[in-house]
Amino acid sequence: MQEKQPSLTEVGDRRAVQILAGLPPEERAIAIQSLPVDRRNKIYQQARLSHRVAGGWMNTGIITVKPTDSTKEAIALVRVAPHKHHVVVTGEDGKYIGVIHIEDLLTGKKLAELISSAPSVDILTPVEKVVEIFRRQAPDVIVVTVNGIPVGVIGAEESIRLLDYAKDLEHAKQSAMSRLEHVYDPVTKAFRNRVPWLIVYLFVEFISAGVINIFQSTLKTLVLLAVLLPIVPGEAGSVTTQTMAVIIRGMATGELKKVRAAKLFAKELAVAILDGIVVGVIGFIFTYLWKGNMIASLALALATPVAFVLAAIAGAAVPIGLKKMGFDPAASSSVILTTLTDAIGFSTFLGTATILIHILGA
Repeated sequence: MQEKQPSLTEVGDRRAVQILAGLPPEERAIAIQSLPVDRRNKIYQQARLSHRVAGGWMNTGIITVKPTDSTKEAIALVRVAPHKHHVVVTGEDGKYIGVIHIEDLLTGKKLAELISSAPSVDILTPVEKVVEIFRRQAPDVIVVTVNGIPVGVIGAEESIRLLDYAKDLEHAKQSAMSRLEHVYDPVTKAFRNRVPWLIVYLFVEFISAGVINIFQSTLKTLVLLAVLLPIVPGEAGSVTTQTMAVIIRGMATGELKKVRAAKLFAKELAVAILDGIVVGVIGFIFTYLWKGNMIASLALALATPVAFVLAAIAGAAVPIGLKKMGFDPAASSSVILTTLTDAIGFSTFLGTATILIHILGA
């Protein structure tokens, strides 16, 4: 049975912010409007301290005007508060309408003719939703109360810090931690977060060891291969990471819906082939100059493009497949792709080396 959500009247302001952020916008507006004004204001104040909602990222230094104000009045306000890119326009009821860019004030037109649109979010909007807006190339986001009253703006400077924070959240998911771990979390909590996935990774490494064991005789024949062994899996891992990042970003921004899967796969394969040829040639030259062994150098050169192509396919297919099955690709792809790229890298490199040893002799 699903646990009943506690009432906002039964929890503190910090917990109330978390609960409200998890509600759809319409339900969030109804819930907070049902609260007394003083409690509502306390929650808004708490939202400004939380990096998990829009309020924690906004700059409250905004200039507001009404469409009926004169251009001269707007310019006077800008002179008092320089370094602003725009002024925020509100209706007679104080609700957000749009923005006017500072340079447009010099055209001499009426304010009502200069209003342009800019996206807005309420102060309790989850940070993930705000990030989605910025990833659609929005220059600024206006922050409003659930009643539509503007209270701040998340501009270019704030968006840089916001996107960095979002990357930290994504990295935490990809590390398979249940939530972003804080510095002062207790040992027991950190242990519970980390140890299950470390055990999973242990079994993943056993799979990789099993692949290497298949080619044990090859490694005994040419010991130099053991020295070069980490190179191809490491490079293949970079390919899957790059491809996966493009796919997940496309999912987050909606770009992936506009691109056919076949076209996307073709593009990633083309990039992987080109990258593989270039990296393989460089690897061949460096290895031969370093160790002077033709078989090891050729194995590295020939295995690299093959591994890159297979890694690109995995990097695109795994997150798309997980998404279709209802899993979070950012949180679930890492372990699967680690296993695949290690197996791909080891098997292509050692397999190629085995073939070359049989053809050319050790």
